[in-house]
Amino acid sequence: MRSLTIKTLHIQIKTWCKFTQNTYTHEKRNETNRCISTAAVPDAILIVKLSYLCIFEDFGTATQSSQFDSNGAAGKAIDGKRNTKYADGSCTHTKQDSKPWWRMDLHNVYTVTSVTITNRGDCCPERIDGAEIRVGNSLDDNGNQNPLYAMLQILLAWCNGMTGRYVSVVLPRSDFLTLCEVEVNGYIKNLALKGTATQSSQYNAAGAAGKAIDGKRNAKFSDHSCTHTERDSKPWWKVDLHNVYAVTSVTITNRGDCCAQRINGAEIRIGNSLDDNGNQNPLCAVITSIPAGNSRTFQCNGMTGWYVNVVLPRPDFLTLCEVEVNGYLSTGWYHWQRYCCHSNYYIGYTTVRKMFVLLGDTTFEVKIS
Repeated sequence: MRSLTIKTLHIQIKTWCKFTQNTYTHEKRNETNRCISTAAVPDAILIVKLSYLCIFEDFGTATQSSQFDSNGAAGKAIDGKRNTKYADGSCTHTKQDSKPWWRMDLHNVYTVTSVTITNRGDCCPERIDGAEIRVGNSLDDNGNQNPLYAMLQILLAWCNGMTGRYVSVVLPRSDFLTLCEVEVNGYIKNLALKGTATQSSQYNAAGAAGKAIDGKRNAKFSDHSCTHTERDSKPWWKVDLHNVYAVTSVTITNRGDCCAQRINGAEIRIGNSLDDNGNQNPLCAVITSIPAGNSRTFQCNGMTGWYVNVVLPRPDFLTLCEVEVNGYLSTGWYHWQRYCCHSNYYIGYTTVRKMFVLLGDTTFEVKIS
């Protein structure tokens, strides 16, 4: 298991509720295992010992072709509840449109791995038959012409890495459309683009660390899109992802106009420690070579970390023309089935819409405010 440095997370929490699987609320317990509320510990610092804390981020906003009544709003399909009874107010419902549709805007382009649909349980389950799941970036025809992800014969569809900002469910016939939950799982392309880069030194003004996460695979140093250290004893480059991700792969673009061999033997390391500038974190891969100007992808198999380093364990210059980091991210979430905070402390995400990934045996501080 990995250990993390103590961090302080400032989380705005309005209420603590008792945890039950049926009502989808949560309970917080203190050191003596007694239930407490934030009113009892205003502005308190709590030391929390967790086995792990999963990521739950509610990114999407939902729209639909029409709304049958006040219960059937589009947002009900992304409220985190798999309740299938329409009267309980957790399912969408359109009118009988000529081609009813529902769409989720992820607010960014993601690689979508799967979509899980929860169908209505108290009536009319056949209405979902033949619905199409579409994933893409276009809003033409309300997104209903985006590439076809699946035809709904089953309620779990695998998308094999389709990319898009919008996920739509559309019925290509006249009918009502009701969805009791839509869960979109996937990962964002190139997490490094939102990171912050640093390196052991800088050769000149053109070789800043951020050039490796500018989104360009330009391999010519004079075009100002590559990093460049001085000749350090152990040159390194690091990207801070600003959160802990499960990294699936790292893609490195090597310099093309000179000195391609300098990358040989570089190590890709992923982890949460800043000891030795992060260069002692677990090893993902060793770069044996990358042809001049080429990009090569190294599989990291879900290694978890806040930092991704590229380090040369010898005296040399280090130049990187692009570093791309792919990692898991769940853009849809449900309640207790995915709730994986194992300890006496439960942070209720009924009131907190963002949480942080912290994997490993971890002690950190949470400020209740």
